[in-house]
Amino acid sequence: MSRVTASHLVGGQRVAAVLQRAAAPEVLANQFLALRRARMPQLEQWARMRARTTCPVRRGAWYRVVQLTPTEAVLDVNRQPFAVPRPFLQILPIRPRMWSVVLRSRGSTAPPQSWGPRYAVCPRCCARAPLPGQSVSMRCPGCDMAFVIAWSDSHWRVFELLSGSPAARGIAKARDAAVRLWKGSAARRFDG
Repeated sequence: MSRVTASHLVGGQRVAAVLQRAAAPEVLANQFLALRRARMPQLEQWARMRARTTCPVRRGAWYRVVQLTPTEAVLDVNRQPFAVPRPFLQILPIRPRMWSVVLRSRGSTAPPQSWGPRYAVCPRCCARAPLPGQSVSMRCPGCDMAFVIAWSDSHWRVFELLSGSPAARGIAKARDAAVRLWKGSAARRFDG
């Protein structure tokens, strides 16, 4: 197993985690192949890195989720299983067909500095490309397919599969408050 240590701010607190790449053990490889071939009754799930970390998973690229637990997700990264802590990921029940807009990491040399502070990642082949101003769509230089650019990912938040992260608890609290408010206003309408 090779390990990469990463840290991320979750709910204002720094959380450290170890990202693991499953290497060559024959048993794990056979289990992984069986999981890839298995027909699952539910839809496939897809994930991308939400956190700025130094790990081999390309930020902005969508990876198929092979296994999901309350604490981590195992991703299919170049046909290899790769475990990532769930709070580091955005997980969806569908594979988005839009360019991901990614902020450049400080001090990074790739992609070229001439691309500016942001770049795009293709939803099909994971190739990186410079962003052309405020265009609505663009063609990938890697696979030659055209996709809409997701300048904001707020439309995907509706579909996110949340974990027990602080953000999930905040959403649950907001939902409960909205229900209480709605019930209170409905009671006042019927009383008056």
